[in-house]
Amino acid sequence: MTRQVFNPLSRLFIGTILVPTVMHQRIAGLIKKITKAELSKVAAELSNTLRLRTRSKPIDASSHLTSTSPSIKYTDKEALGYVAHRVPGIYACIYKVFTEIQFLKINFNPKRILDFGSGPGTTSWAASQIWPNIEQYLQIDPSLSMQKISATMLQGFSKVSWKRYLLLSDEKYDLVTASYSISEIGLLEKRMQIIQDLWKMVDQNGILMIIEPGTPVGFQIINEIRNLILNEEIDTDFKANILAPCPHSFKCPISSNSWCHFRQRVQRLPSQMSSKPDASINWEDEKFSFIVFEKIKKEQVIPTLTVSRIIKHPQKRKGHIYLRTCDPSGKLSVNLIARSMGDAIFTGARKAHWGDLWEKSEKQAAVEQYLNAFDLDEFLDNLDKETDKETETTVTDNNQINDKTFKKNKKNKPKININSSTDLNNNNDRKQNNNNSFNDRKQYNDNRINPKKNYRNNNTNFKSNSIEN
Repeated sequence: MTRQVFNPLSRLFIGTILVPTVMHQRIAGLIKKITKAELSKVAAELSNTLRLRTRSKPIDASSHLTSTSPSIKYTDKEALGYVAHRVPGIYACIYKVFTEIQFLKINFNPKRILDFGSGPGTTSWAASQIWPNIEQYLQIDPSLSMQKISATMLQGFSKVSWKRYLLLSDEKYDLVTASYSISEIGLLEKRMQIIQDLWKMVDQNGILMIIEPGTPVGFQIINEIRNLILNEEIDTDFKANILAPCPHSFKCPISSNSWCHFRQRVQRLPSQMSSKPDASINWEDEKFSFIVFEKIKKEQVIPTLTVSRIIKHPQKRKGHIYLRTCDPSGKLSVNLIARSMGDAIFTGARKAHWGDLWEKSEKQAAVEQYLNAFDLDEFLDNLDKETDKETETTVTDNNQINDKTFKKNKKNKPKININSSTDLNNNNDRKQNNNNSFNDRKQYNDNRINPKKNYRNNNTNFKSNSIEN
């Protein structure tokens, strides 16, 4: 009988994601309609507008999206710039979330998909890679230019239809998505109304997935949607169960000076390299925030989770590892994983990545209680400062690499002042001692290498001394 080893880690990490070859070829064919100079200009303007809408350095009340945020109108050029500049990164994030849904809900096999704010059909491409048996795709996007591009991108897909606006109907869908589109709606009331309509169109045991940029504004939108779906009685016969990333349905424990987000690496296409003049590497990290709801009957019992979500980079030291997790209890915690806890637990923590699931063992209880006795925020701030000092490659907004390397300071050798007679004499004594030491070591090594020669030399000296006597 083999002994079952406790494995605390559920790996959801995916390395660099590649855009499918056919999708890549269709993007390359589309951007031939515009010159390289125009593509770079349009992509830069689009990037700045999107950044102004969803990014803000201070995290406060002004981080919320307002109706005064700059709006985007996708004409033919803007749509082509979006395809060349944004599609690969968005595809990688959607694909990553779909793999989590597949992992957490094994028997889920959607047949009908509704994609709100479909754009060029990025979500449909990602869904077809995970669930190849999808029978119907409904694309909703107000831009006619985006719909034209989507028709080219989705050639060969079964039963694809397009609409400009979301109209509430009795039709139900297994998978309803809104990727990077809710943040383009300025009014809060309108955003919440659209979310309610999308939730009503989710079928029983279906999925509602929302993805937004991994910025303070993007996270605030996700948190607003989370509170709405959990607290408001939108559908009298059904309720929501959070599938990911939260391991609980309590109030979000993230404080006002932080935000919950994740990261996915994607390989850049040649079109991205040409549309970004400062790009010097063929990959980029796309940060995103997301929420996945499962629609279940009201009388159905929501299963109690036992795993936590790793919400920051694991801070790995020589003999121990720090994991920051969001727990099923609805609280944040710091987990100290030491080598003494066992090989399975320590190895699992070594392999853990940001966004993975972690199941706590009994050996961590005492250590966690000890850590939580201190000021948690202050403790985490100190850990973050230590992490910033580590050797790490980061990508800035201008897509250049900054290598933060910290080398050990070498001790300066003492300088000798030639004008000082004392220092000069000390230096001569030091040289003489070094020479004597060198001669002694040389004689010792000669004796070890060829002892017979040394024996003959000693005997010769003994005989010569005897004759003289």
